[in-house]
Amino acid sequence: MNRFDIVNDLRGFRPPTPEAAKSIKRAQTELVEMGVDRVIRVVDEETSDVLVNAFERRSRDAGDSGETVDTMAEAETRLANDEIDGYID
Repeated sequence: MNRFDIVNDLRGFRPPTPEAAKSIKRAQTELVEMGVDRVIRVVDEETSDVLVNAFERRSRDAGDSGETVDTMAEAETRLANDEIDGYID
């Protein structure tokens, strides 16, 4: 299976409605089934902790382990690294 990485930009994202949260969880599960390797979330000071925690919880439930960073540049730097502890090889 070909593995792939995702940068998920959550800056400016508001907590989803319960119905939208179901769709997000379903998408995260499907991404794992499709072979997602690394998921890196970009947040800023305005991103709600509740939102970040919800994405992290859904990711764990779906079977992936995400990482949170503060800038898109940091996300790109992380992806440029061949190995990151805690991710699938």
